[in-house]
Amino acid sequence: MKKFTSVFLVMVMLLTTLLSGCGSDSKANEAPKVVAGESVAESTTQNTPAAAPTSIPQGGTVKIAYWNAPSGVFAPGLTSDSYDFYVYSLMFEGLMRLNPSLELEPVLAESYTISEDNQTLTFKLREDVKWHDGVDFTAEDVKFTLEFLGHPDYPGTSGSHIAWIVGADAYKKGEVDHISGINVIDPYTISLTMTEVFGASLQKFGTTNMLAKHIWENVEVKKALEATELLRNPVGTGPFKMKTFVPDQYVELAANETYWNHKPNLDSIIIQVTNQETAQAQMLNGEIDMMMISQMNPDDLSLYEESGVVVQMVPMNSNQFMGINNSIDIFKDKKVRQALAYAIDRQSMVDGILNGYGMVAAGPYREDFWAYPENINLYELDQQKAISLLEESGFKYDKASNVMSYNDKPVKWVLKYPTGNKAREQAAVIIQQNLKDIGITIDLQIMEFSTLYEMVKQGDYELYLMAEGASTGDPDVIRFYHSKEIPPNGLNIRQYSNAEVDQLLEEGQKLMEVEDRKPVYQKAAQIINEDLPMVYLFFWYEGRAINGKLMGVNCFPGNNYYGIEDWYLEQ
Repeated sequence: MKKFTSVFLVMVMLLTTLLSGCGSDSKANEAPKVVAGESVAESTTQNTPAAAPTSIPQGGTVKIAYWNAPSGVFAPGLTSDSYDFYVYSLMFEGLMRLNPSLELEPVLAESYTISEDNQTLTFKLREDVKWHDGVDFTAEDVKFTLEFLGHPDYPGTSGSHIAWIVGADAYKKGEVDHISGINVIDPYTISLTMTEVFGASLQKFGTTNMLAKHIWENVEVKKALEATELLRNPVGTGPFKMKTFVPDQYVELAANETYWNHKPNLDSIIIQVTNQETAQAQMLNGEIDMMMISQMNPDDLSLYEESGVVVQMVPMNSNQFMGINNSIDIFKDKKVRQALAYAIDRQSMVDGILNGYGMVAAGPYREDFWAYPENINLYELDQQKAISLLEESGFKYDKASNVMSYNDKPVKWVLKYPTGNKAREQAAVIIQQNLKDIGITIDLQIMEFSTLYEMVKQGDYELYLMAEGASTGDPDVIRFYHSKEIPPNGLNIRQYSNAEVDQLLEEGQKLMEVEDRKPVYQKAAQIINEDLPMVYLFFWYEGRAINGKLMGVNCFPGNNYYGIEDWYLEQ
């Protein structure tokens, strides 16, 4: 039995290095020496008691704070809202998951095999898993989930990997009723056959969260997002299940007493919407047990330590960026986009806003990742060059009045950004001032994340701030940059299109070995860096402030809840 393909083994070793911090000698490009799961107060990989208890304490409620309310679409594959994800990921599971070392491990599947030609995956499922309503989980649920994601009327953005399965194209076109490459061998065994080698197949299909066939099979796929009752009262297989959802306030989840691993030690989890301005006081007073920290202020970190709050550092593989609407004529000229990058002082963001806990971004990959190309343009601050590039593109700059004009009108753009991340909110102000320095007026508009996301998907923006990236660290960014992924069917929300990048990203998906993938993804990153469909701002470290009595927490990119059934509150 093959545990992993060679590409995944090498990738894990490289990502282990990636997660250990940055490699530059300068403070601005080198985060303090912390790794995923490491505490600022002490060098521990997770919250662990001083001495192992003779018995694990049972019961209690943990309150987790986030800054924005979930939309209430608690179903994997039907939402791209991070705040929905923070809720539904406690209730739904995939066949496999990534552990803190970014290695795949079994969850709903107890084992798997890969055919000699690397084109067929066969999963053997656990036989002791039940949905929250008591119905058995079987291979039919796996088949249903994958066909749901590949359906012609599928309304989400998570189904691009389904196209690799034999027969998926005919199914997507409505020519057949089922995907021929999905084979239910018996109630607990299923195989997936690809049209050709797909380098990320194990990770993509293994980590796809499952939907219950008996719950969703009577819902028209095109109307799935209208099934509010099902979306707000989800039925999954995970360690916690829905108890109460109060929109714009909180979600309460109760322990799944029949969870296949074991009944969680905690009785319940409350995910609540919290004001960032009061969150720290609530954390220190014990009103919150866990929350994100976007700014690593040394004084705040010291205060947490003194109060017995543990802070785990998580190096993010995602980057904060300023999105540019590439479908608007004025932004179609890459010189304009490049000028914006030269005009913005991103290093000051890393130094000032992040207190050195991050690095300037120049593309979709961190500088310490193997897909990062050599001789990349860092677009270091050069406002005179920014002005020159704009003038080459038909803009006119009047130095005396410090006004940039286009078609004889002063340039004024709107920058939209979401609430919920102080670092990003401060970055918006810096961008506004930097662009003012070259005569461009920026109107700042802050709003709820869900509101902004809908606007961006519909193309209702000029500039916006957001973050994106793959928590696994895999270089496959096809869903963000391929022209076929332009909304409404994908996540290429900047509407970027480059035929050569499309071809390279498609080629990269077909390769298994890192040494084969490396030049392909580096070339794609080089072109993206030149085209600059958005202004990359920075990669960052995020903190997780955790009640010192909450044991077992081990956060890493993309997962705040790993092994949550084992968490417990020290007495």
